[in-house]
Amino acid sequence: MSIESWKKEFYPCKADSKKAQKDPVGHSLQKWIGLLPKNMQRHKVLHTAGSLYIIDKSDCFMAIIGDTCTLCMYFARCNSCSLYKTLHRKCYGVNSEYSKWICKNNPKPMIKALEKTKKKEIQHVH
Repeated sequence: MSIESWKKEFYPCKADSKKAQKDPVGHSLQKWIGLLPKNMQRHKVLHTAGSLYIIDKSDCFMAIIGDTCTLCMYFARCNSCSLYKTLHRKCYGVNSEYSKWICKNNPKPMIKALEKTKKKEIQHVH
């Protein structure tokens, strides 16, 4: 198990790929579910508080930044992002969903926000 096995399950294509862009919220949600400690442990992937990346024993790493966020890649500006519209603010910064993952290894706030965003998308379609 490694970064590669983690990617295969939780980040199967890059954030700017056409496949990811078909469902940017779903792609982002899948990545954040992968950042749950139980999923990272299963793939032997580590996150160190204060880091913007996950790493495996072979020192391979993946940055968890805007370049790996489908929403950041899909929307030109934060205020046009569906997650921004759900939160009514940016998802990064002090006490944000993103900072809670960085500082406390807790992806649940981001997962909850993305699930709420996904639900709004589904309701909007119907």
